Amino acid sequence: MMAEEIDGGTGTPGPEQLGPPANERFKWYIIHAYSGFERKVRESIEGRVQAFGLQNKIGRVMIPTESVTEIVNGKKRTVERVFLPGYVLVEMDLDNDLWHIIKNTPRVTGFWKNRDGCGSRGSRSACFTPKTREREVPA
Repeated sequence: MMAEEIDGGTGTPGPEQLGPPANERFKWYIIHAYSGFERKVRESIEGRVQAFGLQNKIGRVMIPTESVTEIVNGKKRTVERVFLPGYVLVEMDLDNDLWHIIKNTPRVTGFWKNRDGCGSRGSRSACFTPKTREREVPA
């Protein structure tokens, strides 16, 4: 699995394989978005980071992608496809104001929730950890 980052837009390792966060308070959150609009949501979040001055609250914004080799007209080509349609991964220090800013981003329908409730918003959102991924997301 690969992921597009806010900075480069090229495939990079998934969040569990990346180095430590820029801020030790950052946790990964999964945002529900309209399927097919993941890149637009990433751009909207990037714009909101600049507009609201949230550089110290939001780290990496990633779209889970995978490299797929397909044959078209007898020619092989490799393309990046969204691995989890409708989801965007955001590394952030979530608080009440930031929750509302993200939730009110165009084409965002909400936050993913898990059974741990490890997010700072309790029942509203949940952070995503490698342990959570192993239990919640099928391989």
